[in-house]
Amino acid sequence: MGSCLFRKEEARVILSRTLMQFHGNRVRHHAWVIMPNPVHVLFIPVVPVAKLVQGWKASSARLLGKKSVWQRNYRDTLIRDARHFGNAWRYVLNNPLKAGLREDEYTLWEEREPPNACEL
Repeated sequence: MGSCLFRKEEARVILSRTLMQFHGNRVRHHAWVIMPNPVHVLFIPVVPVAKLVQGWKASSARLLGKKSVWQRNYRDTLIRDARHFGNAWRYVLNNPLKAGLREDEYTLWEEREPPNACEL
């Protein structure tokens, strides 16, 4: 479904830069993947999630030169515990493989090491 805009590497680079613009300031990313259509982001927000996502969407659409890139809403899930975090981490990392994508069809970023349970 969708236009699969992010199948193009140039579009993924723009979104990657947008996501990382406030890393360590307004957000702490743990892992994310940009696939041809969906984007999955595992992060700790420092500002309200709605404001953060709105900023990512608006900035990336402007830089991509598109009026409409994103769905109006988004799906967020509160991580309950360390086990849930581990499952979410694996989901983000394994999703492109499960979808049968080639390495040139997605962009994956992850922390060097996932946080331990005490950091969650």
